[in-house]
Amino acid sequence: MKNLIDFVFSWSISDICNQNLYKDKVVMEIPESFSSASKYLDSFKMPLIEETHSDLFSNFKTLSKAPICRVVSIQKKTKEEKDNDRGPLKDKFKHNTYEIKYTYIEHNPKDKDKDKHVMYEPKAGDLFVFTEVKPRFIDDLKGCRLPFTLGLVKWNDPEMDNIMYIIASNIVDHNFRRSDLYVVYLTNMITNTRIWSALNPSNTEGDSLRIIKNVLDVCPSVNDCDSCCSVEENQSDSLSLARLLLSSFDLDDSQNDAVLECIAMKDCQHLNSVKLIWGPPGTGKTKTVASMLFVLLRLKCRTLTCAPTNIAVVGVASRLIGLFRENLESDVYRLGDIVLFGNAQRMNIDDHEELFHVFLDNRLLILSRCLASSTGWIGCARALTNLLEEPIKAYGCFLNKGKKKIRDNPGENFVNLKDIRNMETGKDIFMCTMKEVHRKLKKIKMKPIELYISDENIEAIPFEEFFVKEYNSLRNRLIIHIGSLYTHYPTRLITSTAVVKMIRLVELLSSIRIEFRKELNPLEIECVQILKSLQEEVNLPEAVSCDLQGLSKKNEASSCNLDVFVKKNESGSSESLRNLCMENAVLIFCTASSSCNLETDVTMPLELLVVDEAAQLKECESTIPLQLFGLKHAILIGDEKQLPAMVQSEISNEAKMGRSLFERMVILGMPKHLLNIQYRMHQSISLFPNKQFYQGMILNGPNVIKRQYEKHFLDGPMFGSYSFIDICDGREDFGGHSSKNMVEVAVVAHIVERLYKTSVASKRKISIGCIAPYKAQVFAMEKSLEKWTNNFYRDFSVSVRSVDGFQGGEEDLIIISTVRCNVKGSIGFLSNYQRANVALTRARYGMWILGNASTLINSDSIWKDLVVDAKERGCYFNALDDDNLSKVIQSSLIDFDNLNLLLKSDSPLFKNSKWKVGSL
Repeated sequence: MKNLIDFVFSWSISDICNQNLYKDKVVMEIPESFSSASKYLDSFKMPLIEETHSDLFSNFKTLSKAPICRVVSIQKKTKEEKDNDRGPLKDKFKHNTYEIKYTYIEHNPKDKDKDKHVMYEPKAGDLFVFTEVKPRFIDDLKGCRLPFTLGLVKWNDPEMDNIMYIIASNIVDHNFRRSDLYVVYLTNMITNTRIWSALNPSNTEGDSLRIIKNVLDVCPSVNDCDSCCSVEENQSDSLSLARLLLSSFDLDDSQNDAVLECIAMKDCQHLNSVKLIWGPPGTGKTKTVASMLFVLLRLKCRTLTCAPTNIAVVGVASRLIGLFRENLESDVYRLGDIVLFGNAQRMNIDDHEELFHVFLDNRLLILSRCLASSTGWIGCARALTNLLEEPIKAYGCFLNKGKKKIRDNPGENFVNLKDIRNMETGKDIFMCTMKEVHRKLKKIKMKPIELYISDENIEAIPFEEFFVKEYNSLRNRLIIHIGSLYTHYPTRLITSTAVVKMIRLVELLSSIRIEFRKELNPLEIECVQILKSLQEEVNLPEAVSCDLQGLSKKNEASSCNLDVFVKKNESGSSESLRNLCMENAVLIFCTASSSCNLETDVTMPLELLVVDEAAQLKECESTIPLQLFGLKHAILIGDEKQLPAMVQSEISNEAKMGRSLFERMVILGMPKHLLNIQYRMHQSISLFPNKQFYQGMILNGPNVIKRQYEKHFLDGPMFGSYSFIDICDGREDFGGHSSKNMVEVAVVAHIVERLYKTSVASKRKISIGCIAPYKAQVFAMEKSLEKWTNNFYRDFSVSVRSVDGFQGGEEDLIIISTVRCNVKGSIGFLSNYQRANVALTRARYGMWILGNASTLINSDSIWKDLVVDAKERGCYFNALDDDNLSKVIQSSLIDFDNLNLLLKSDSPLFKNSKWKVGSL
């Protein structure tokens, strides 16, 4: 079958605008069972093409706001150039290949469209369209002289500014005026192309599909693992160590059992299996995963941990590092066995200081410096050994660096160190000052020596001063390098004995009070012995050593320091150093999509796959990590009762493309281990979602039932821990593809303002989440709450997001605006029970739900059950019963010209009046 890019490049403008292009080719619903792995993979191909098509069409509709840059020059690469290219352009694509130089567009202040298009900085995998104008509408692409042409960014040269290499769907004429060719960003294709590759493996009968086949029950290894794993095996050393480690983690029984079951599964060699851990909101899912990974690290079990998003990956990695620091000795040995890799910007690594030592790019930068042949730890160790054992010789080498000046100036007449030694000066040259040296040189009519170190002029100094300065310099560099070595080097390549010596060496270097002596003292002798033994014990693989030597030579040739060279070359180190870190890592973290970049060594295959937030990962995307070489088992952690992955295409959505492998396993009847104690929500908040979504199986943790967990942010029963507040006079406005209710926006803004005043007066910290199911309502709330979301008061924070955007989040207080207000009870996708579950489980101490009770009851949805439940529990309130809210509603109705609502007899205008408008 064609490559996914081939499909995209074959589309015309009319094809992209045809929403039914693949309607008849996508199956009604992806089946639940398959006769083979190949048919399983094939079932996702057409839905993926349709989803790609739908995404492209969606971006076509917003061309006026698309990022854009101007083409300065474009040069086609010949077939010979492509064939000789060893870089990323040498692949199976046979399209037109170009090198493009581009520039950012400087907006003219007088340009009326200055706020439309934004600056575009191309990235690998970006799909764009060539155009001769700044497009505002799709029709602007049809009137160009240039045929409709799509382009894909294959590579950006990091050493060359504003240069990208692309492939194009058509031949691009490069005889254009400099001002009339643009590239307009449409979407990024990386994830979808990675999924496509996973759906088209080279060998469907190979070992890479073992787990998938077993899950599908196509060719299971064994029907029941317990039948072949003996009791003795289940009481393995692994489980014993796991129990010992878990005893300090304060896990509840369900969390503890989940980890032990996964460790027991790891030891099973009879079956390639998948285990499900069911983690409802607030049940400590991330803590459980981090505890399990900590145990797997100590067991040296090669494990890949994936998640659908960068945020989720960073979250679980951060939690693991937190456990690591809490439960290990003060040093950072074993961090070298943990690797987090991905895009630093998307992962927002700069804001996660705790992850600095495990992020791959940082590690490669540090190890490049630490392992450099001359300036790294080996060079410093040798230099310090020579200084301590043969200080006079070291000083002579220091002075003889002046020969560099002679090489640079062959016509000059410089003194030789030997000449000075033979002079009858009455004083040893090693004890002379620079002034004395100059005076002696003047007598023999020779020019002073100018000594060089690191390309900087220095003055000749007396021996003792040299000795102290050189020792301090080498000591400081060694302390840094040694720390880097035992922090970042994989433990497989550095023994614990060597680490003990390193720690002792740092202690010695920090404590020795240096001064020149004819003989070394005991501490100095120990220091020299450790330096020598470490040089023998810590061996750098030959391939890495050669590459780093080449890196150093290239660095010298470019006349820049190693730091600069490293930054110019992304991670700054050789491919072999990167492979060393990856192949010897025990725990690897990345997104599911990025796992395609893992090329595991046959001798060191990955054993275990852990997928966090597995219910949010598209099933087709999970096939990427599931096909990694050597995987024996997979552990999926998630909750299918919360929101699944987002799918844009209605056709693909109907085909269940957004369904996760986790949900498939549940549908097929696979048992799942429930984490059954929630530690987030006050018990009055957890009551309804527990009953509605989890059949009452979730218990409240000891923390949430304590009296101290009940907080009153505002006075009055309406603002207790859990309330439904009926906004009967709201108005639902529908514009475009989204709904909003400005009366509810006004009520939310008023409540937040009251909360702010209370927080400042009481000096009590509070975090608030304002949630709505519709984008238009979110935008309206953001605008209304703008002054509260700027974080000008550190103890008061307000976050405004959609329900989908709040999945995985939590705040002290949640205010939900349900928006819908109509007599029909129509509430659209608000009725989705998974969306309702997410919205209702984000709060810690308080949840206030705003909505039109009549509309929600008439909807005959989960929201009807919620309103009825609130009334039965005494948690139902009418907003008009609060004088302040009544005035806000009245004012907002006037502001938004809803006078007809004000004239109703039960409106806030007449509610407290002595007279009423009678019926005619």
